[in-house]
Amino acid sequence: LCRAVSCGEFVAPPNSVSELEGPVSFPTHINVTCNAGYHAPVSPVVRCGHDGAFTGRNETVCQDLDECSKAPCPTGHVCENTVGSFSCSAVVCGAYGSAPRDATVSTRGVVAFPDAAKITCNTGYSFPNGSASFAADCNATGHFSPVPPCSDVDECPRSPCGNHTCVNTQGSFECVCRAGWQRAEGGQCSDVNECVTGSARCHANSTCENTDGSFL
Repeated sequence: LCRAVSCGEFVAPPNSVSELEGPVSFPTHINVTCNAGYHAPVSPVVRCGHDGAFTGRNETVCQDLDECSKAPCPTGHVCENTVGSFSCSAVVCGAYGSAPRDATVSTRGVVAFPDAAKITCNTGYSFPNGSASFAADCNATGHFSPVPPCSDVDECPRSPCGNHTCVNTQGSFECVCRAGWQRAEGGQCSDVNECVTGSARCHANSTCENTDGSFL
């Protein structure tokens, strides 16, 4: 009576599955498949030899596959290889540094792609497009987009002083008031009530009546 040579029990190597497990005899070939996220350097086939020993078993070692080598992550993300898998995380630009001149950084903390840091011009200043704020984008390379300078806003064309003379200054303006007027809170001109201040020189038997910029 002839019996096939037995190689004994076959168990799939780590990180793999096989089409057959259990007692194996010559000349059985067993196909081995690596689990997702793993690969074998040689063709994963194990054979039961005529001498009762498995061949190809030691070579069929499923190793971790470095998925990051194939750049699987979308733009603006960093790939990190893990055992049997990988993960993607957004590129981090960090916290925005010093604010540009005549501006403040409104966004605090760490900023990552594709978010942005908000930069706000100080009162009386604006960006070239006329806006008071600008979004410094965190781009895919891990750097913030350039921020243009804040420029002084000339408030005088809006006639903030009314019929008085407006003088533009850095970040603000000044009103040069006509005679009979004085600069009030907020920089605008307000009428001087000469009847109250005593600057009106009326006759003893007359009544003082205040008017805009003067008195009767």
